[in-house]
Amino acid sequence: MNSAGDPCLYVNFYRDVSREFDPENWSDLVQRFGGEPAVVVMADVSGRHPGDEQVFDFVTDLLSRFSGSAQDDYTEHLWSLDELRAGFQVSGHPFFDYIGWHAQSQATGGRGKA
Repeated sequence: MNSAGDPCLYVNFYRDVSREFDPENWSDLVQRFGGEPAVVVMADVSGRHPGDEQVFDFVTDLLSRFSGSAQDDYTEHLWSLDELRAGFQVSGHPFFDYIGWHAQSQATGGRGKA
């Protein structure tokens, strides 16, 4: 996905997805979906662009077409399409709230994920 003609999102597929999750989180994911996911898609945001709009559009479009959930780098929460569209918050933050999490981390001395 591009922003003003410059790449903004870099999309990849995990081949060995169980290695990308902590064992407890992997177990929760498998239980939630009744089996291992057929595919896991990862989108990295270029540091040259905020990517807010592109991430939201990409994730909601993907979840509109395929069953699944989304996870950002800031929580362990598995976000549903309905939660994303409704602006659901975890620990006071919406999906992909890198600015809010950074501000909170600075204010609280760098505590980790919610």
